[in-house]
Amino acid sequence: MDKSEIKSLLKEARNLLQKGNDGCNGTLVITKKILKQDSKHYQALVLEGAALQQVGKANQSLESYKKAIAVDPKQILAWQGVAAHYEKRGIKEHEELLVAYKEISNILAAGEDKSKYLDATTKYVGQLQSQGLFPQCVKVLARVIKSHGNSTKLSTMAVSILAQMGNIGPNEEFLYLLCLGFLHGMGSATDEEYRKYFQILFKQENYTTLEKVCCDLKPRFNSFYYPLDYLCRLYVENNLSSESSNDVPLFVEKLFKLYPSSSFGHFAQGKVLFEQSHYVDAITWLKQGVESKLHEDAVYVLLLCLEKIWDFDGVEEYCLKILKNENIREPQRFIIFNCHSYIHQKKYKEAAAAIDKLPPDRDVDILKALIAAGEGRKEEFEILRQTIVSEDWRVELCQALLQNENQSDHLINLTQKYPENFDLLLSCGIELLKLSNFADTFDIFQKCVPIYRNHPVLLCYIGQLFVEENELDGALKYLTEAYKALPSSEIGMYLSDLYFKTKNIEANKELLKLATKKLKRSKSKWAWLRLGMLHLELNEPSEATVALQSAIRSDHSDCNVWETLADAYYARGSYEASQKAFEACVKLGAEPTYPKLKIGVIQRHLGENEESIATLSELHDYTPALVELSKTWLQVSSKRLKEGLGISVVKAVSECIKAAVKVLNSHEQILGLTIITASIIVASDLNPNSIFKVPTTLLRETGKIDEFVDVDLKELLGIGLKTSLAVSKNSDSKHLISFQHSEMSKIYHKLAVNMSLDTLDKAIYHAKKAVSLNPSISSYWNSLGLVAEAAGQKATSQNAYLKSIQISPANAKAWTNLGFLYHSNGKSFKAHFCFNEAQRFEPSFGPCWIGQGLVAEALAKDKEEATDLYRHAAVLDDTNIRANLCYAYWICKTLLSPNDKNSHHFNYTIDHLDAIHVSLEKISLYNARHATSASLTIQGMLQAEVGLFESSLKTFEMATIMSKTDTERRSLEVNQIVVLRTLERYDEVLQRVDKLKPEFKTLANKALALEKVGKFEKAYETYGKLLISCSTDVEKSNVLISQGLVSYRLHGLDMAKTLLFRGCELAGNPEGYIALCSLALVDSDLYLANSIVAKMIERFHKQKFIHNIALMKSFCLVASDGEQSAPLHSILSFIHKYPRSGKLWKVLANHFINFHTEGQMARRGLMSASILGEETTLPAVALTYLLEGNYEKALKEAQCAVLENPIDLASLSIMVAALSARYSALGSENDHAHSIKLAQTALTSPLVSKSKNLYYENLRQWLTTYVSQFS
Repeated sequence: MDKSEIKSLLKEARNLLQKGNDGCNGTLVITKKILKQDSKHYQALVLEGAALQQVGKANQSLESYKKAIAVDPKQILAWQGVAAHYEKRGIKEHEELLVAYKEISNILAAGEDKSKYLDATTKYVGQLQSQGLFPQCVKVLARVIKSHGNSTKLSTMAVSILAQMGNIGPNEEFLYLLCLGFLHGMGSATDEEYRKYFQILFKQENYTTLEKVCCDLKPRFNSFYYPLDYLCRLYVENNLSSESSNDVPLFVEKLFKLYPSSSFGHFAQGKVLFEQSHYVDAITWLKQGVESKLHEDAVYVLLLCLEKIWDFDGVEEYCLKILKNENIREPQRFIIFNCHSYIHQKKYKEAAAAIDKLPPDRDVDILKALIAAGEGRKEEFEILRQTIVSEDWRVELCQALLQNENQSDHLINLTQKYPENFDLLLSCGIELLKLSNFADTFDIFQKCVPIYRNHPVLLCYIGQLFVEENELDGALKYLTEAYKALPSSEIGMYLSDLYFKTKNIEANKELLKLATKKLKRSKSKWAWLRLGMLHLELNEPSEATVALQSAIRSDHSDCNVWETLADAYYARGSYEASQKAFEACVKLGAEPTYPKLKIGVIQRHLGENEESIATLSELHDYTPALVELSKTWLQVSSKRLKEGLGISVVKAVSECIKAAVKVLNSHEQILGLTIITASIIVASDLNPNSIFKVPTTLLRETGKIDEFVDVDLKELLGIGLKTSLAVSKNSDSKHLISFQHSEMSKIYHKLAVNMSLDTLDKAIYHAKKAVSLNPSISSYWNSLGLVAEAAGQKATSQNAYLKSIQISPANAKAWTNLGFLYHSNGKSFKAHFCFNEAQRFEPSFGPCWIGQGLVAEALAKDKEEATDLYRHAAVLDDTNIRANLCYAYWICKTLLSPNDKNSHHFNYTIDHLDAIHVSLEKISLYNARHATSASLTIQGMLQAEVGLFESSLKTFEMATIMSKTDTERRSLEVNQIVVLRTLERYDEVLQRVDKLKPEFKTLANKALALEKVGKFEKAYETYGKLLISCSTDVEKSNVLISQGLVSYRLHGLDMAKTLLFRGCELAGNPEGYIALCSLALVDSDLYLANSIVAKMIERFHKQKFIHNIALMKSFCLVASDGEQSAPLHSILSFIHKYPRSGKLWKVLANHFINFHTEGQMARRGLMSASILGEETTLPAVALTYLLEGNYEKALKEAQCAVLENPIDLASLSIMVAALSARYSALGSENDHAHSIKLAQTALTSPLVSKSKNLYYENLRQWLTTYVSQFS
């Protein structure tokens, strides 16, 4: 087949293909025929692909196209077929499609049909873009634009693609600018495209083009803020032409309408205002912008403004902020600003450190000179000044300030040399104001006003000048304007101080609260400090404390703040916190006088009187310290008086007078006299024979302060009258004069009551004078009532008490005194009402509870209620002598009532509340100052009750000496005999008994003593005499039993049985049956013993005696058959019947110890007894462990027992046994030596009990054997 035939067939195949599906088969037949002859025929392959594509055989079609491409890749038809294959199937992202587009574009690039090339390139770029191949897109577009020129479509596509890219290189950036510029020129760029355009232009520092593009967009200024924002930025950064700079106010106005929060808008507005010299307004705008964006050029303009108005705190703040940024262009200019701020704030060390970062030049030399001048280094300043080439006003000002003479003249000369230099004029004016040169200051300030009328610092110091001239209204006007312009710490302090001076509290409070909210912590100290002072002035210590704590957080090293905070704590009553604050103040180097004075006062308030005296004494003759020292001694004297320490009271009163006398020649004379009078009234309750040391100046006009003389109480009270009278004469205060009359009334009252002088009339006179001068004082009427009552004027007394109550209805003292008056008149119900009112108003007032106790005695004779009331009164105030006496008396009365010892009241009052020890302490306090034979008798009885027999004996002997009647003396001698008998000093008992009348008590003690010393016949005879004097069956029963026991020693069991039976039957005395049963067991009369036990079980089945019956029965069983089980079962049967008897459990424990040696069972019995309230001893517990062989625990319990009672022979013996047991087990020589030494101590020490009890005799015998065995 030749070429012409093939050409003809190809033409026919194309015609068939154009007919659609009907002709496609014919096309395929023809192309097959051609390809059979030439398989690489390009056109046949393309037509075959097209036909196959049309009949839906896409894959075969694609293969045909690929074969055609392989034949000739530079032909476009096959590539177009491949592209059509994917496009018809909707496949937009495929590698073969991308290759097809690329090849089509490359093939068309060489052609002349530009539109087809652009369409093909667009498709290719779109395919690249869809697959994220942006760099390839950019390259293609750049090539197209370079070769065929730009177009809106190409630029739009390029800008879109570049916008999707992240970081772009210079080439991409160039294309970006090219396209954006084209779109701008065509007027078709969008807002977002302009935004990017501006960014790139600004980045490339193409400020001229940027300005031009932005200005070209003026028609869009009302809706598009980006060009306005960039114009403002160019202006702030000094990159805007002067022509456009003139329009900046218009730009800012339009910008804020569209974008009110624009930082550059704020910067531009601030710079405009700065250039117009509106510095305060400029600062406001610039600060608002800087808060959101810390821009270097904006901060620089802000610093210029701040420096203009002398806000150097602000300069420092913003310099430090901007210098934190390491990327700023010109850090040097900010360092210089910072140095200026440090120098103006006198932070010379910081300024010197900042200068080190600067390269040397003239400005640095000037700064160094300023620092040297500020630190007073004159020589160094002069050297630096000479190195500075040209004159500088700042250096000349420092030179003038360093002059020692004629400083004002130098300053005035400078103002004449630089008449237009505002900063110099203002600085000189301020320095002249400090020198109190008000006239020249005023002249200089007048020169400043035309230059910068509203400068805040100028206004501030004009205000200060008005303050110095006492023109406060003018001062307030200028200071208010200054603070509005510049709310700095310095101006705020001056304004607040002026508010303090003019008593403008509300304005001051508003100013300070606003300042504390707005200022940072480091700058707000002045505001918090003054706010705290204001709250203190308004008596609001809690609010003051909060404010001053905030001030401390601002500056921990400010002594003034610490001192004011301490005052706030003190006013609030937080004395410990106040003391710590004052101590911190002293540590920080403050002048110590005032802090130490307050520390001494606080120590007195805290009851640390010794520390207070030591602290105040350090201040020597400082008048306020002497006043407070005398007050402390006054407090000490009152405290010691309550404690009954008379000697200490004398010393304290003397010291109080000594300190108070030293202030009599000062402005505190009246206060000193008042304190002296008060201390003398405290001393008035002491023994009349007390001797005091007082300065001779109080006795005679020629006396001296440091010369002392001894005076007794009567003379001291005379001095008190003189000092009180002197206060009355020298004082103009009606209140103080009435108070002194009241004090004189008290002194005369004390002279009458304590020294039996006839001074009650004078006491009444002065009391009436006090109430006449000041009838509204309740305490004066109360004092009048007391004095009138002492004088027997009961009607006057009653009226005075009622008047006191009328003035002060809650006056517990007046109610109580009226109650005592009613009680003395026998009006118990009225007295009860008064005491009840006193309790209602002041429940902790002890005397009203005493009164209720007296009423309880008078009305109900209810000793239980009376005892409770007296106890409560004594607990409320342990220094109340009347309460102490009444409580101790009723405790003794309860102890002496044998029928009450098992009552609930006795158990609760005596045992649970430990009443004996408490009442003994109370009565001891009473007797320390007001001892009588009766009160000493109560004390002796209580001492004997707690086992203090030696002390009890001495107390009874003192009471005997003070007794006034023979009956009282005989009773006290009997008490002494009882104590001696308890102490086993029987010979002394017999000696004393023979001197007394033979009464029942004396005979009973004599018989017991004779029996103890072994004189049984005389004892038997004495019991016979005692039997005659018995008045009751109980007494006869006890005597017969005692005589029977003595008879057993003399005549044997038969005679004793008769007497014991008589005693038992006479009053049913269980002790007699127990004694008789014991004697029967001793004589092995088991029949008698069992009979008595049976009778005891029949008659005494109460739980009180059941343990004795169980014990006797167990002994009978042991004696009858010697078996251990029967006695144990007997005791257990009793426990089964009476399980809550602690004493029965104790009997069981002792049985296990004595007959079974079972330590564990014995210990369980002791534990049960303890749980039921029965007292168990530590030696018994130790013994149970020893029986078990557990010597470690036995030793531990024995040691505890010895610590608890070191004179107990049983505890010492068990400890010796435990040590010996451990020595036997472990062979420790230390234990052996310790046990022998302890046994020797127990035998020889005079402190160890020497009782002749058989039990203790056996222990001593065992210890003696132990010592002799190992010695």
